[in-house]
Amino acid sequence: MSKETVRADWIFTGSAVLGLLGSAMGMLVINPAWIEQTWLQLAAGLTLAVFLLWLPVIYLQYQLRAHANQENSHSQIRGIMRIWCLLGALAFPLTIAIVYLMVSKPSF
Repeated sequence: MSKETVRADWIFTGSAVLGLLGSAMGMLVINPAWIEQTWLQLAAGLTLAVFLLWLPVIYLQYQLRAHANQENSHSQIRGIMRIWCLLGALAFPLTIAIVYLMVSKPSF
């Protein structure tokens, strides 16, 4: 795991989370009544969930980078990568759901 990978995750994932939050805030500026809408409350909750999934990923990336130059750390790296992939696999569909909610604004 290189420094560039960790930096890229900070840039891309961090900006995506901030972008989603900024979009939600912008929607509230356009129409403050939307705060009472279930779709926006759900989107905000999902955004928080994605953020909470991303936090351990940051820690895992620093662990991967630390183990990358050590001998006999292949099993540790493999275990960390499994967790990293699982967290990403959980966060990705949540992100798609957030975008869907914010674009379609379904009534519940």
